Amino acid sequence: MSKNINDLPADLAKHQKALAKYIRNDAPRIVGKMGVDHFKENFDKEGFVNNGLQKWPERKTDTGRKTLTGETRELQDSIDYKTDIAKTSWGTDKVYGSIHNRGGKTKAHTIRPRAKKGLKFMGKGGAVIRKKVNHPGSNIPQRQFIGHSKELIEKVNQRIEKDVTKILNK
Repeated sequence: MSKNINDLPADLAKHQKALAKYIRNDAPRIVGKMGVDHFKENFDKEGFVNNGLQKWPERKTDTGRKTLTGETRELQDSIDYKTDIAKTSWGTDKVYGSIHNRGGKTKAHTIRPRAKKGLKFMGKGGAVIRKKVNHPGSNIPQRQFIGHSKELIEKVNQRIEKDVTKILNK
């Protein structure tokens, strides 16, 4: 069925509320969830997906676990989004998330025991116990997991186009 061009203003007015609601409320939430899912997949792939998979640097020591997942997957599970009017952003509330995402050097710091009277670790001659350890800082390689991703933008564009087309065809 063809539409008459004279009906265009009435058609646009009819869909204006639905489109405004979608752009203001629904789209940012949908995009936020899609981004969280996309960024969490980076942990499973051990790299960042942008123009293909950019693998993360290997660990110095093999722990038998995937890189950045730890035992709890706390960093991966902390990825969340915030929305504003027609805007979505992603991040993590973990203080160590930024250094892993960007890379860099940590500050020198003192490590003290939390629950016990001393720290126990393996030295060259065997087990060593200390009340505190002066850590010189660490060079953390970049292992980006959140950021601009061509693949995510393509998925989002396809979803928004599908949703807007559905609204306009009602």
